[in-house]
Amino acid sequence: MQEYEELGHMIQINEDASSAEKQYYLPHHAVFKSSSSTTHTRIVFDGSCHSSNGLSWNYTLLVGSTIQQDLYSIVLQFRTYQIAFTTDIAKMYHQVRIHQDDRKLQRILWRRSADEPLRTDELSTVMYGTASATYLATRCLQQLAEDESKDFSLAPATLTNNFYVDDALCGAKTIEDALQLQQELIALLGRGGFHIRKFCASHPSVLSSNPS
Repeated sequence: MQEYEELGHMIQINEDASSAEKQYYLPHHAVFKSSSSTTHTRIVFDGSCHSSNGLSWNYTLLVGSTIQQDLYSIVLQFRTYQIAFTTDIAKMYHQVRIHQDDRKLQRILWRRSADEPLRTDELSTVMYGTASATYLATRCLQQLAEDESKDFSLAPATLTNNFYVDDALCGAKTIEDALQLQQELIALLGRGGFHIRKFCASHPSVLSSNPS
C-alpha cells in the first residue's frame, strides 16, 4: 500500500467524513510470492466480498457494455501486418481517476504498522477487483482517441481497435508506418497520462527506436 500512498492514490479523510450517506469499505489483502525475493507484494481488492446486508459492491455496480474488439478479431488482424509489434500500458487502471463524489465508495481502513491507529483513506483511481474497472479504463482510452484524433493519423484507430484492455497487438505494412505508429502511440497515450512498456517488435529497426 506504500506505493499507493507515494503515487497519491490514497487520500486520508477526517472522521467527520465517515458520516456520508453512501459509503463502502473495500476489503483488501496482500499477496506474497514466496519463491521470489524480487517480486513486489501485490494488493488485491475484493469487490465481491458480501457486506452486512448480504450484497457485494460488485453486485450493485453496473459492469458496462463491451466496447472493445473481441480478442479473436484482434489476433486475426495482428497476423496480417508485415511489421508487427506489441506493447502494454503500465498500470493502466491506476492512471484513471475516479470522480471525487464516488471515492467514498472506495474507502479502506489502513495503518502503516500495528502500533499506529487505524485511519480511513479513499482510493482515487480505478481499482482491480471491481466489476466496472475494465469498462472504465477502456472507455477512457477510447475517449482519448476521439479527443485527440485531429492531431494523429494512425494512433487513434489503433487505440480503438487493437487494444485488449491494456495490451496492444498492432503493426503496419511498412517499417516507416510502423515507426510512425509507434511514436504516435507514445505521444497520444502520454497526453492521457498513460505510458507504454514491454515493447516487442518483429523488425530490429522498430524495436531499437523505442525509447528506454
